[in-house]
Amino acid sequence: MLTDRDITLRAVADGVDPLTVGAQAVCTPGPVVIGPDDALSAVLALVRDHAVRRLPVVADGHPVGMVSLGDLAVARNSDSALADISRAEPDSRPGGTPVRPATSQKITKKGDRTRMRIAFLTAPEGVEQIELTEPWQAVTDAGHEPVLVSTKPGRVQAFQHLDKADTFAVDGVVGEVPAESFDALVLPGGVANPDVLRMDDQAVSFVREFFERGRPVAAICHAPWTLIEADVVRGRVLTSWPSLRTDIRNAGGEWVDEQVKVCDRGPNKLVTSRKPDDLKAFCETFLDVFRTVSV
Repeated sequence: MLTDRDITLRAVADGVDPLTVGAQAVCTPGPVVIGPDDALSAVLALVRDHAVRRLPVVADGHPVGMVSLGDLAVARNSDSALADISRAEPDSRPGGTPVRPATSQKITKKGDRTRMRIAFLTAPEGVEQIELTEPWQAVTDAGHEPVLVSTKPGRVQAFQHLDKADTFAVDGVVGEVPAESFDALVLPGGVANPDVLRMDDQAVSFVREFFERGRPVAAICHAPWTLIEADVVRGRVLTSWPSLRTDIRNAGGEWVDEQVKVCDRGPNKLVTSRKPDDLKAFCETFLDVFRTVSV
């Protein structure tokens, strides 16, 4: 793939004589491509992660179109200036007008499995390590993409009960990564972790948006504290670490003492568990629920 950016960066800026080199010398090697049915959230993630302005659309090994930043702007915010520019009729060119495929909201397919992009939201410090790492590994083993989101960039300090454990690199910051770019949300526990998150307005809004968009959420141990702050447990049935039961009831929810609870009394599916001992059932259940909802 050869773009104007390639020519500018690899030829003009380096003073290369265009009469002495071929296109292969300046083109993008191994271009990132997408399929006609790829999800908008996945396309946005590729554009961001690879810092590209357009992506070729390939079907059965053949290029069938191109998605640009302008196309994404129209899909994301039809009132933006970039969207207005993108809707303008292109200049006439020999060979006809390039094809712009319609953006799809389907979940990305990887082989014969549905591949989901799943957000893991934690505070910069205080998450219970096993409640982060075990669900993360389960998501990875199932062929999905876990993304660590926090309220600050850098690294998250995990804990093993009251002792510091490992640190983990943050992939995105609330307020900068939109909830709509994810297919589902996992909220690990730890006493301090949700206590910090519920004091952060952007984190609370991030969580609330998954419910408003009808996207599945899984929370374990003390994590429902953040759900309470987002006012999304009213009328829902859930479990948690036992000390949260009064808070959940006061917020209008129904608390149950079960290893894992799936609640569909609301705009989305909500999966909750009580403690680290429930992690196996928690991971198996939320993956099954996420997969069912996303198909």
